[in-house]
Amino acid sequence: SIEDYEVEHDFESIGRRTMLVNARRIPLGQRGKQRILVAIEDATEQRSAAAVRGVLAAIVESWDDAIVSKTLQGVITSWNNGAENLLGYPAEEAVGKHISIIIPAERQSEEEEVLRLIRRGESVEHFDTVPETKDGRRINVSLTISPVRNASGQITGASKVARDITDRKLLENSLRQHSIDL
Repeated sequence: SIEDYEVEHDFESIGRRTMLVNARRIPLGQRGKQRILVAIEDATEQRSAAAVRGVLAAIVESWDDAIVSKTLQGVITSWNNGAENLLGYPAEEAVGKHISIIIPAERQSEEEEVLRLIRRGESVEHFDTVPETKDGRRINVSLTISPVRNASGQITGASKVARDITDRKLLENSLRQHSIDL
């Protein structure tokens, strides 16, 4: 038998296509005669979509900003290298945990409000907050949070992009102090 043997062919009328071939022998009666059943599936769009998903995954993984996804219950489902670098938790420690591992107790209500907006299909842009890193430091970040939808359009979670704005906040505070002193 042959399973998912990939073949590419240039068709005059429809162009280059990627096909998956599956074949197996089917015995016929007692005389040992056999037939071969062959199924050919056009997998061009599947392969193209998989390639695009691979490129997007590579972009997310290499992005400097923290990119995190979570369920509507707040359970972390993905955590890129930027999140590891910014927040100190390796993906293996963060994925599967509740997002509250990085949210100080006094800021838990922010998370509840964000999840409420996401459930309604709303996005949150440039929301400044202060998460806590694995080593206990507090950092300033600007969040952009968007609903994540499944293939049927149902909201299943949220994606968060967090950018470190600690230096910007320090500069703003310094400028405020100097303008008061003048």
